[in-house]
Amino acid sequence: MFYDYIVLGAGISGVTFARILQQNNITNFCILEKENEAGGLLRTKKIKDHILDIGGGHIFFTKYNTVRDFIFSHYPESNFNSFNRVSKIQIDDAFVDYPLESSIWQLPPALQDEILQSIKRIDSSTTDFTDCEKYIRAKLGDAIAEKYLLPYNTKIWGVNTKEMDTDWLYKIPQITYEEIKKTITEKSLLKEKIPASKFYYPKKGGFQELFNAIYQYVERETILATPVEKLKYENNIWTINDKYKARFIINTVPWNSLQSALNPSTDIQTSFNKLRNNSIVVSLFEKQYQHDWHWLYNPNLDLAHHREFYISNFAPHSNRIGTYTETNIKRWKPNSSALFEYTNKCAYPIPILGHAEAIDNILKHYQSKNLYGLGRWGQWQYFNSDVCIHEAFELSKRLLSRNS
Repeated sequence: MFYDYIVLGAGISGVTFARILQQNNITNFCILEKENEAGGLLRTKKIKDHILDIGGGHIFFTKYNTVRDFIFSHYPESNFNSFNRVSKIQIDDAFVDYPLESSIWQLPPALQDEILQSIKRIDSSTTDFTDCEKYIRAKLGDAIAEKYLLPYNTKIWGVNTKEMDTDWLYKIPQITYEEIKKTITEKSLLKEKIPASKFYYPKKGGFQELFNAIYQYVERETILATPVEKLKYENNIWTINDKYKARFIINTVPWNSLQSALNPSTDIQTSFNKLRNNSIVVSLFEKQYQHDWHWLYNPNLDLAHHREFYISNFAPHSNRIGTYTETNIKRWKPNSSALFEYTNKCAYPIPILGHAEAIDNILKHYQSKNLYGLGRWGQWQYFNSDVCIHEAFELSKRLLSRNS
């Protein structure tokens, strides 16, 4: 079977790219998916009237008009509830608004002073940002680092922050000492510093509703239960599993899962070996809660999970007493009180020192052979779903203009 394009992976990146091809009157493509169902990290299960997004916490927000228009053209805005984000951080016995840098005034006075003094000691001339820990300490001070960001990131990533690079830290809000002093004086949040301050969630079902609205158009072109076992490039044509042939391959699955199939040369093999990902367990529980929080960050190293979601606060059609936690598999232990637990073997690509150069080497090497990486796994970056959709548009634009 010969195709113009074969897309590896039927998650949001792969399905979006395929749908864009379709919208550009390109129909000679297929999607290969190793699982028995599509959806990747955007899948939802209904368990005892609980709506559970088994890939972890997903909400829809975006700064990209193209992404917004694409989503609402498939799943109308009227099908969503919209929320003003309420997310909390637990610091010792205090529960404060996210981000911590904007809500220090909600902490006990002694801790407020400790954090302020720590920030005041920051040397703004410091440029030694060679790893994640040094960056956090240099930008936010030792108190915020040690009370929150270092333990929290150790929990979620499963590696020491000294082993991690700094290129992903744009996700952390940047707030100055003057701004922090102002929030303490005025006892108010810097709302403009809150990412995803307003978000959408489907009025029925879970986040997979959004995915399904796109997938329905390319479902016939999706071949499930088909892991990639062999990848051969010869005479400008890729052959997969001795069966599927294409001029272009769009890879949205973890590169390290293709390592054996690609059998890379020694120099590229070195780059593959630098790619690491974590695994996250999502655990569903029943417990009463009388607040409006959507989720809670918990940096306490004595607690296994790093984040907890209060489902009915963003999915009011779900059972009122449902919560779920996210736990790095290195910290997770089976819990008899959990109604359901699901392990995402590939949850986040870990920004280990040297990962950026490694993925750049891999992408450049295979792009010369018309194999392109796309999305969280194909580009090996901590992309949210809206960024995956944006990147699908960007890649399609490059390829379609080149081949028109």
